[in-house]
Amino acid sequence: MFSGKIIKFKKTAIGYIKRLPVICQISILGINKTMMKQINGEDIREIFSRNLKHFRGLKNLSQFALSNKAGLAHNFVNDIENRKKWVSPETIAKLSAVLEVEPYQLFITNPLDGKQTKRIHTYLDELNDRFSEVVGEIKDSYLSK
Repeated sequence: MFSGKIIKFKKTAIGYIKRLPVICQISILGINKTMMKQINGEDIREIFSRNLKHFRGLKNLSQFALSNKAGLAHNFVNDIENRKKWVSPETIAKLSAVLEVEPYQLFITNPLDGKQTKRIHTYLDELNDRFSEVVGEIKDSYLSK
């Protein structure tokens, strides 16, 4: 009986997530098939390289400075930007931390500037709070029956 309520709860929560805009799905579920479809066949290394250059430029960082701050070899950022080398999840985390962006932003085909990003993050934070409230309400209603 109890496991049936959990399954029903999961289906309801997943159904709710699927109705959200794509950007919200990405925020909640991480990089997934929906995000991969947005790439439209463009080489993911090209997208990552272009976004790395873009966000590095917004921070006025040279490749050398970014490498130092991220704790990477000095020529590694150059190799990434020229698509000679690929990155590990750990390197993505280091680069996004230094650039003060979310890791998924390095994979979006048309990255946003700082103001747009802050507005979206505010919206996503509010959406996440509301989502948590709704999930709590659904959980309470199913578990109380």
